[in-house]
Amino acid sequence: MVAEAAAAAFGQISDLIEEGQERGELEGDDPEGIGLILYATVLGITSMLNSGMIEPARLEGLVGTAVTQFLRGARPPEPR
Repeated sequence: MVAEAAAAAFGQISDLIEEGQERGELEGDDPEGIGLILYATVLGITSMLNSGMIEPARLEGLVGTAVTQFLRGARPPEPR
């Protein structure tokens, strides 16, 4: 039951990553790798929050910044 719930959640993320790749907003060669890095980033922020390293009031801003920086850094190179 837990595995099914996790698969459903990760399936949605995978779909979003593949959609971003189709649009050219993300590199198109490794959707699983992109998802893993994004998940690890958000998990790290969550761990820092849960351990008291960051204040709860900073959570929304940190996640927003992390996602923005992730997307900007995962864009394919601009054509020259």
